[in-house]
Amino acid sequence: MRLLDTHTLELHEFTQPPAYAILSHRWSNEEVTYEDYSLMQRAARRSTSKDLDEQISEIRSRPGLKKIEECCRYSQHAISWLKVLTACCIDKRSSAEVSEASDDN
Repeated sequence: MRLLDTHTLELHEFTQPPAYAILSHRWSNEEVTYEDYSLMQRAARRSTSKDLDEQISEIRSRPGLKKIEECCRYSQHAISWLKVLTACCIDKRSSAEVSEASDDN
């Protein structure tokens, strides 16, 4: 299971997840996907190229990322981990992950 740390905004993988809250939200055209979020995390760990910097900048400007950041800020006093349904915590290419997310509802 993949969870978002509400303090650092980093994704973490768990086989035995800690207590977490689930954010269910309305999907829009400018959501941040698991692939986008993974790209941002990899870029944060090393120097990047100009093309990658532009791609990261575009992702950071999306309303979907701002929604996730605001939710983390709002909830971080109550809980440390957040599962964001149908967005950055779920690799939609994996039918098992999509099925697991559906079962959480």
